[in-house]
Amino acid sequence: MTTTYLATHAREQLAQAQMVVDRHLAAGVHGRCLACGQLEPCDAPNRASAVFARYGRMPCRRPGLASRGVR
Repeated sequence: MTTTYLATHAREQLAQAQMVVDRHLAAGVHGRCLACGQLEPCDAPNRASAVFARYGRMPCRRPGLASRGVR
């Protein structure tokens, strides 16, 4: 098994992409993203997923985060 080390710039890009995914995950009862107001699925997480794909990583799961918009 090989170990892959990421440069600081790559880690920063992945952290930023994770924040975007976390922020744009929840939708309200009206079907719009709570962060930007676009109809789900909004464009921001799709752009962030390209960063994860570039580095061969997956976003971290945070259980319960998506349910914050459901009321």
